[in-house]
Parts: sequence; structure tokens; C-alpha cells
Amino acid sequence: MADRIRTSTLEELRRVVRDKESELSELDLILADYHAERSRLIRELRRLRAQLCDAEEAALPVPEPD
Repeated sequence: MADRIRTSTLEELRRVVRDKESELSELDLILADYHAERSRLIRELRRLRAQLCDAEEAALPVPEPD
């Protein structure tokens, strides 16, 4: 009887460990996607800010000589 309980407990623990490993693996993938998307958005934002700065400079009136 004790062996049956021990085997059942071991099987349950193995299953829980596998489930948690699977959850962790999925989370790692989600985090990798998050970091890739975050990096892409940062690059795009920097590019757009530079374009805005260039456009604002180009739109400034040129002072006329006295």
C-alpha cells in the first residue's frame, strides 16, 4: 500500500514538474517575443523622432539678411 502511495505521489510530482517546465518554456518564448517587439518599437520611435526633428528644422523660417 505504501509503495502504491509513493508511486502515485512520485507520478503526480513528475507531472507537476513537467507542467511547470512547460509553462516556463512558454513564458520564455513570450518574453523573447516581447523583447524583440520592444526593440523594434524603440528603433522605429528613434527613426520617427529623427524624421520629426529634421522636418521641424526644415520648416523653420530662414532669417533674411539685414
